[in-house]
Order: sequence, then C-alpha cells, then structure tokens
Amino acid sequence: MRFESRITRTPRIFDRGDADPLGDVISGDLPAFRELVLSTASCSPFLRGLIRRDAEWANQLANRNPDDVMLELCESPGPGNPAETAKVLRRLKRRVALLVALADLGGVWDLANVTGQLTAFANTACQSLLSSLIIDSWERGRLPELSSPDECGLFALAMGKMGANELNYSSDIDLIFMFDSEKFSEIDSDSVRMRFIRIVRRFAALMSRISSDGYVFRVDLRLRPDPLTTPICISTDSAERYYESFGRTWERGAFIKARPCAGDLVAGKEFLGTMVPFVWRRNLDFAAIQDAREMRHKIEEFKRGSGPISLPGHDLKLGRGGIREIEIFAQTIQIIAGGRDDTLRVPDTVGALSALRKSGWIDLQTKRVLEGNYAKLRQLEHRLQMMNDFQTHELPRPEREFGRFSALAGEADTDAFKCSILHVLEEVHAVTEEFFGTDKVAAAGVSPAELSDPDRRVVDRWQDLPVLRNDRARSIFSRLQPQILSRIVRSANPSEALERFDAFLRGLPAGVQLFSLFEANPQLIALLADTCATSEGLAMHLARYPQVFDAVLDGSFFAPVPRSETLRHELLDAVSGADGLEDLLEGARRWMKEQHFRIGIHHLRDIMDSDASALC
Repeated sequence: MRFESRITRTPRIFDRGDADPLGDVISGDLPAFRELVLSTASCSPFLRGLIRRDAEWANQLANRNPDDVMLELCESPGPGNPAETAKVLRRLKRRVALLVALADLGGVWDLANVTGQLTAFANTACQSLLSSLIIDSWERGRLPELSSPDECGLFALAMGKMGANELNYSSDIDLIFMFDSEKFSEIDSDSVRMRFIRIVRRFAALMSRISSDGYVFRVDLRLRPDPLTTPICISTDSAERYYESFGRTWERGAFIKARPCAGDLVAGKEFLGTMVPFVWRRNLDFAAIQDAREMRHKIEEFKRGSGPISLPGHDLKLGRGGIREIEIFAQTIQIIAGGRDDTLRVPDTVGALSALRKSGWIDLQTKRVLEGNYAKLRQLEHRLQMMNDFQTHELPRPEREFGRFSALAGEADTDAFKCSILHVLEEVHAVTEEFFGTDKVAAAGVSPAELSDPDRRVVDRWQDLPVLRNDRARSIFSRLQPQILSRIVRSANPSEALERFDAFLRGLPAGVQLFSLFEANPQLIALLADTCATSEGLAMHLARYPQVFDAVLDGSFFAPVPRSETLRHELLDAVSGADGLEDLLEGARRWMKEQHFRIGIHHLRDIMDSDASALC
C-alpha cells in the first residue's frame, strides 16, 4: 500500500513560519502526505532540515510502499573501502531517519515496526562496515593468520535495545566485540588480538564520525567485561572466565538481549551458547530481586530524587515510572525463573511481559498496564528525540519547547497532554513498586527479647553462622527473623521447633538466595516453620537441599500426587532438555528431591495417608 493511503494521524502545526517555506517543494497532489510533512517540519528542526535537503526523495515516498523503501535502504552497500562504506551508510541513515519518523508520526508503522526497522538498519550498518574493515585488513596482509576473512572469529554482540530488536529513534548502539581464540594458536592469539583491537577502534570511529552527511550510529563499548581495565576487543575464553568468576546480575540481564549482529556470526552464536548457564540458573533466583532493588535505588539517587513527579526535565527512561522500571521488572522475573522455564527467555520487553503472563508470573491487569504504558513511553521517547536528533529522554523544561513536543505528538491541549504523561508515570511506578517494595515481609513479629533465655541464646548464636557471613545475607535475614520467630512461637513445641530451625540454618551453605526467596514469597516462611515444628527429617532434607523450595512455587505442589505412570512422564519431561548424561542425572536428582519433599509435606498435612505416601 502507498504511504499516502496508510496515514492515520499527523502532528499539529507548531510554527507555521517553519512549515511555509517547504510548501513549494512538497507536492500538493497528495494532501494527507503534504499535511504530514509540513506539520512535521513545523515541530522538528532536525526533520525540517532532512526534508529540505532531500525534498525530491521525500516527495517520492508518498506514492511508494514504505516497507519496500526500507528494504532498499537496508541493502548492504557491499564490500569496499571502509571509509567509502561509512560514507554510503551515513547517506542511507539520513533517509532512514526521515522515513521512520514520517511513518511513525503518520501512524503508518506501529511501535514494533518502528523499532524493528531501526534495528534492521543498524544490523546492516554494523555487518557492512565490520566486513569491509576485516576484508581491507586481510587484503593488506595485516591478518596473515587467516586463510580467509569469512571465518575470522571476530564478532560483535548487539546488546540492549539493539540486541532485542527494539532500538529507539536516536539511540546509541551497545556492542561487545570478541574473537574466538580457539581459531588461533597461542602464539598468534596476542598479535591477532592487537589487530582486531585496531579494527574495532576504527569501526567505532567511522560509525560515530559526524560529517556533512551526518553520522551512522554512536557506538558504546562499555558493556564489555570490566571496561575500565579490558581492551575493546577480548577473547571469548577471557570473557567466559570473567563471567564465571565475577559476573553480576545486571550482566545476566544484559545477556538476555544479546545476539551476534556482525562479523563471524557462527562464532558469536557458539559463545552465547556457553553463556546459557551463567544467564539462566537452574534454581529460582530470587536474589535477583534484591540486586534489582539496589540498582533502582542507585538510579533514583542519581536521576530521580524524591517527592512527587515533576514533569519538566523528568527522565522518561530512568525517572520514576519510566521505561527502565518496566524493563527491570520484566528482566528480574525472567532471571528468577528463566532457568527452569525456557519460555521466559525472550529478549524484547513486550514479548517478555506476554511470556510472564502465560507462565502465571504476572496477572492480566499487570501485563496490560505495563505493556500499554511501555508503548506510550517509547513513543514519547521517540518524539523527544525526533525534535533535534538528540539521545535524550528528558521532558522539555521551557514551556514553549513542551508545546513543540506536544504538537509533534499530535496533541492539541498541552495541559491535558501533561496530565496523560503524569498518569502513565504514576501507574507504572505503582505496579513496579508493588513488586520491588521492601515491605513484602511485615515488620511485625516476635523479637528475640520476647523469647525464653535458652531460646534467646539459640537465636544469639545465629549471627556467627557461616550462612550469615556476609552483610547482604544478614540484612535480608534481619527483615525475615521477626516473622520466622512468630511462626515458631505459635507451634506446639516452640523450643523443639527452634532447635530444628537452628539445625536447618547450620546446614545451609549460603543464605542470600534462599533468604531472598523467602522475602519474595512469605508463604514459604510458614511452610518452613511448620516443617521444623513437625518433622526433623524434612527439616534436615531442606537444609541439605534448599533448592526444593522452588517446587513449592509451582501451582501444582499441593495438588494430589499423581500415580506412578504420570510421575514417570513428569520425570521424562524434567530431563527432556538435558545436555549429556551428567546433565540428565542432575535433572533426575533434582526432580527426585523435589518429589521427596512434596510427598513428605503432603503426608504431614494429611493430604495423603501413610499407605499412599509409601506407594509413591
């Protein structure tokens, strides 16, 4: 379909004087397209310049299918001189910027199409320029270790929004460059690394350089391991060692979106395969919630401040109720549960919210609120960036510029527009704060001072246990302790239950993961206290295998235990994705421990009798 026939909306004229000079160069034969172009020019100095510079090409868009035009713009320039390749890409990017803006502002493309098309061009740009640099170095004899440039082992990983195919309008592209060291001998590896570093350095310079034709993309290389001390291109084995030893939760979240986008794509996919155990833990990882809380707190200290939201200067990405809150919300739950449920391993934010809803991690209302407001925030973000082609997320401060922003968004009433933005921000913050809030476990409960002297001495010893050896574990446990003691005190034999809980703590190898699990799911505290009060054997089983608590969060845990034939099928499903014999045995052991605990709890709670539990 022609561009003209697909237009459903237009910006509002902001400054007629900025639009009128273009009236002579934009065709009047197609009024909807003409109105779109002139109203856009009146609101955006950046887009006005692009229209004036490429008016003849802009006129041709009206009678063409924008999808076909984008496919042409995303065709690779082909191998050639790197500087010439970059020059061609700058000219293409200029037209991509104009086409995408008009298609977005005119309602021709929805958000997913807009971000997907921007990412598609970024993929083309990265692959074209990196290939030309590799071929140029090889032809000049600067990579003598390679028999062919096609399988050089050097690749770029697209991270962040580019990796998830949801690039924003005026975005940096986050890349990590690596090379497969196994393709080279130990002697060659260091010299190859230095040559690859020079290629990456030139890649970033050519991609970011601003000329009379503009620029291609600003490149950010800071997501690589330890960027202050590592070179801009590292070997895959160095990266694996880093993530295995020092990888943090936010880096796991970053790799949810990672994908190879340029260079040796096969080597890139193989590396991401090695990262699966790092990103996706087998056990439910509720410690990620605490990590996310700390990250949100740092962002708030840096960007948000305190008090009610004030729109002038508010950051739509990092500010309260902004884009990042939705992204962190989705990624945190993905990290928690994605190791056990591979349907949650979705890179894009909207797709992740849908997967979380299907798996029962969020309700329909939460999905609708976050999904709908995410789209609104991303569209607002794009219009902010379209005004001057700045990588900005801050709402305008001067009233006139807010009026310009409102006009570009097609809003006739600026005050009503502000109220709608404020509503979106407050609604998002309310939903995400409910999940990340630190008051999931009520402070009310029993303090050690309320216990008998012997019981208080037991509690006093806990601070010296290995499971509470680090500050983080102690901090979480201090919030849990009143509720734990409250449940134990209410049991039939509190002192005996306390001794069993003490033995449970002493048997734990570490506490952060388990305590985070309890904090996110307070019902598990009651289950643990009841178990300690009634069964020493199950309490010791929990101390040895605390990961079986994961099974309790499955909605079927308290359903009747199925017959042996069904159990056999469940076991086969549990190990179906095993990678080799060792992985299969580990999965079978994990399933057995969970079923052992489930049957024991069913027996204790009279869900099943002794004969039935023995048959299982």
